[in-house]
Amino acid sequence: MHESLIALVGMIISFAVFFGVLVLFVRMQQRKHELRAEVQTRLIDKFGSSQELIAFLESPGGREFVQGVQNEKVIIHNRAMAGIRKAIVLSFLGIGLVTIWGISDAEWVSWFGIIFLALGVGYVVAAVVSMRLGRETTEPGNAATRI
Repeated sequence: MHESLIALVGMIISFAVFFGVLVLFVRMQQRKHELRAEVQTRLIDKFGSSQELIAFLESPGGREFVQGVQNEKVIIHNRAMAGIRKAIVLSFLGIGLVTIWGISDAEWVSWFGIIFLALGVGYVVAAVVSMRLGRETTEPGNAATRI
């Protein structure tokens, strides 16, 4: 009894640390993208006329700026694919734990299996939503992409 309690507490602590690190990483990435968008917005606001903006966009620095904006589609696609990869791993981990529960009758394993399976499904849903929202915000003529 005492050994199984120690194992359960250890697994819970490991699970909490894993998700703590995951949350910190996601927040760091979000902040990085927010800062990049803020810099791009401020840079565009600095131009007094459309001629100045056109001259900037034709310069090598302007081309790099535009290329960074155009790469948003690639970034969105890569994020969605990373989410799908995470979903596959988490889902299989959850299925494996539920299978272990079925074989060994260790009920506590089922909870972790269900949690990992739910996280896998959640990542699939998040990836699909990201792809759809990414398509909407990066399509030409969309109000979100107009300068």
